[in-house]
Amino acid sequence: YQRRVMVALSIFTNCMIFAFASSQMEFYFPWLYQDDSTNLVDGSGRYVVAICWGFEHILFLMALLVWHILPSTPKWVRIVIRKQQYQAMMAAKSVRTQKKGFPSVPTTTSFLF
Repeated sequence: YQRRVMVALSIFTNCMIFAFASSQMEFYFPWLYQDDSTNLVDGSGRYVVAICWGFEHILFLMALLVWHILPSTPKWVRIVIRKQQYQAMMAAKSVRTQKKGFPSVPTTTSFLF
């Protein structure tokens, strides 16, 4: 949760820096600025805001895509968790059969790997 909030805040702040506090907009979009100046051409402020808004939303969509494509736990961790759950289930099953008076049958989990 905290990592996602940090990513969202970093996207927002970096887009604001890109649009309003650096000369990158002037370099990439020179038609929005007056010659040899960092002043905007009259009426082009809305385009700067629109470009910033567009970049920000594209980056948010890319972050969402990464969050949904990449699993939150690695495959080896999921395998270990499944193995532990299976062993716990077999131990509980063994205890239940012993309580009913049936002989205990040894179980192996080597077939999982």
